[in-house]
Amino acid sequence: MVTLLVLCSLGQTPDILNVEASPITPLVFEDGTGFAIDIWKEVCTELGISHEIRMRSFDPTFNSIRNGDADVIIGGITITDNREASVDFTQPFMRSGLRIAVNADNLSAPSFVSTWGRPEILKVIMAFIGLLLIAGGFLWLLEHRKGNVKTLSDGIHLAQASASTQGFGDKYPVTNVGRVVVALLFFVGAGAITDIQSTLASIKTAERLSSTINGPGDLVDKNVGVKAGTTSAVLVRKISGPTTEFKTIEEAYESLSAGKIDAVVFDSPSILYECNNNDRIVTVGEEFAPQEYGFVFPQGHPMVESVSRAILRLKENGGYDKLYDKWFGK
Repeated sequence: MVTLLVLCSLGQTPDILNVEASPITPLVFEDGTGFAIDIWKEVCTELGISHEIRMRSFDPTFNSIRNGDADVIIGGITITDNREASVDFTQPFMRSGLRIAVNADNLSAPSFVSTWGRPEILKVIMAFIGLLLIAGGFLWLLEHRKGNVKTLSDGIHLAQASASTQGFGDKYPVTNVGRVVVALLFFVGAGAITDIQSTLASIKTAERLSSTINGPGDLVDKNVGVKAGTTSAVLVRKISGPTTEFKTIEEAYESLSAGKIDAVVFDSPSILYECNNNDRIVTVGEEFAPQEYGFVFPQGHPMVESVSRAILRLKENGGYDKLYDKWFGK
């Protein structure tokens, strides 16, 4: 480490950087691949840095940096004020947040009332009924003397049949104005029905992933699994109190899949990746607690600035977007 610092202070690049990678899917996989790995390799290529990567479980105390076993640590390491008191971070290579995952068996099916009682559905239905009443009254005024629309209920029936695209049935307009009104009702009704169907589809999609836990506020008194030593573990303890801590996030996912805990809170990229590859768990609610990931160097390390500039250039020249699309899709 002393040699590394001396070389950097003289403007020289050390022969080989010892890189410690902390596995967190899909940023760092055990086989040496991942989004963070690709970003680091691109930076090294631009700066002409040789490196050796070894895998090691995340250590929130960064002892390997302090004792000289590693020159840099990469992974999904959140930049925090507390951590910057002992190490230096590069420019963030990714902005993310936390998410909540629950067991898929704990999801509740949406009820009829919860679906049809939603304000957005009720607004469309009430507007549609109001339109039928007004149009029915107007059709009755137009048709009751010449046609078979003799009563107000006949007019409403004709309006309903026209707007629902079912045809006229035993009631039909005989005046030219009445026929125009019926034609307009046909198109208005078709549009209203389409609107209701699309709204129902979006509501059902959202409610399909609903559970008793839908956000951070629902974690109180729940058995929440976290990875020990992470920012998510600190945050969840503040919200819900005692947590179930796991050495690896994979162990937390396994426990959640088996129904042994109520939820897992962890970094969004990892949660989303796991949910896409494990049909036993699903993510609920929105991303929260924004955070940024950076590469970790010893305090005062002169390479922090050059690596940070390389990250910025990668974002500016489109290389970053290509790597992001590779791992997370467009």
